Amino acid sequence: MRLPIGIPLIVRNVKIAGPNGSVGVDLIFDTGAAFTALSWSDLKVIGYDPAVLPERQEIITANGIIESRSYGWTV
Repeated sequence: MRLPIGIPLIVRNVKIAGPNGSVGVDLIFDTGAAFTALSWSDLKVIGYDPAVLPERQEIITANGIIESRSYGWTV
């Protein structure tokens, strides 16, 4: 992943695993993050379908409040 900004970032390719396998994704290490967001396509590859999740999570972003589907996992 290449980001055209002038601030230092720690980016790592990590393996995310689920019941149907695993996928490598680039993640930015953010010490202040409370959540990790993954794409729907990556979740479907590893065996999770966000479309069928009844649980929602309200998230406050720099652009306002959004509602996201949530698996509610903690690591």
